[in-house]
Amino acid sequence: SPAQGQPTPTSQPTSPRIQMPRPGTPMPPRDTSARPPPPAPEVGTASISGRVVAADTGQPLRRAMVTAMPTRPPEPTRRGGPFQMPRGVSARTDDDGRYTIAQVAAGEYTLVARRSGFVELTFGQATARTPGRRIAVAEGAALGPLDFSLHRGGVITGRVVDDGGEPAERVTVRAVMQRRIGGQNRI
Repeated sequence: SPAQGQPTPTSQPTSPRIQMPRPGTPMPPRDTSARPPPPAPEVGTASISGRVVAADTGQPLRRAMVTAMPTRPPEPTRRGGPFQMPRGVSARTDDDGRYTIAQVAAGEYTLVARRSGFVELTFGQATARTPGRRIAVAEGAALGPLDFSLHRGGVITGRVVDDGGEPAERVTVRAVMQRRIGGQNRI
């Protein structure tokens, strides 16, 4: 006879069964009352317009994206509330390179233009390495023309070889810029 407390050879340990809903069976409704609804994006009455062209030819750049990004994050909806990333308002350029960003709320923005194959530029930058300008937008204002001249992007290609002319393995290649600072060349 088996020892007391030991299972008999014919008894199997039972495992709890998890019931999965059958396909097509509706799920019970979720209680979402504890979560506040996400804040609606602030819609204003101002507009920003201008044109985007290629810096080298002056030709209009169609389908470039121009985004007005708020410089300050919105206030949290309640004390200790979740941080909301500021949302930009965007528009694409037409065949003539013109854009209009409508329904912009009053505030301070940076305006950025980007297009594939070109260097991204913030409004007011003389070059890609200089700071841009912030734009103050008043309710009902029509700002423009705020134009961009985008420079074509470049590609650096090459081949790294060892002393014997064979392709080198596991080599890191970096592009660095040399500037003259305080009378000295610095990388």
